[in-house]
Amino acid sequence: MRQARLWLAGAALLGLGWVIIQTNSSRAGEDKAAKDGILKIAKALQKGDSAEATKLAAALAKKLDPDEGLHDVMHLFKPRSKKGLGVGAKPGEILPDGIELKLLKLADPKQGISAAAVKKEGPALEEMGFVMAAIAEVAMQKPPSKDSGKKTKRDWMTWSKEMRDGAIKLGEAARAQSAPEVKSAAAKLNDSCANCHAVFKPGT
Repeated sequence: MRQARLWLAGAALLGLGWVIIQTNSSRAGEDKAAKDGILKIAKALQKGDSAEATKLAAALAKKLDPDEGLHDVMHLFKPRSKKGLGVGAKPGEILPDGIELKLLKLADPKQGISAAAVKKEGPALEEMGFVMAAIAEVAMQKPPSKDSGKKTKRDWMTWSKEMRDGAIKLGEAARAQSAPEVKSAAAKLNDSCANCHAVFKPGT
């Protein structure tokens, strides 16, 4: 009898382990789908094809998990070390190696970016800007289903559009290798993000 109970306990643990492995594998697949989809949208925006970008964003939004999908997309802002997209083609090539952290640095009046740095980091910052614009495109496809207090669909769409337009300006400024324009675009974009986060906080 005792042996049977041990066998059942072992089988239960094996089953739980299999569920965990399957869940982790599923999440990894969804993370990759979000990453690949965002990069395709970013490329379309970089080429100036807004219609294609909107089409791709709508398709990606439909594939995302209803509850965690947008979180997977927003997670791309995190440092590369935390499974975010990072900045630049190679890990650690540009610091900080995370979109959100890099934006904060660019927007900081005491830090910003020099003309020499813009020349060196221009292509990476251009891609970063259009990636942020791509994320905003997907956010526009996933507004709240209904208004809840200050969290309104109208404000969500307004801030998402501001983010998209501001991110495109950042990408274009980086392409032009204009340090002043990069600083200005980053500051405005950061303000837009902060305004949205003040209302639509994660977990609230």
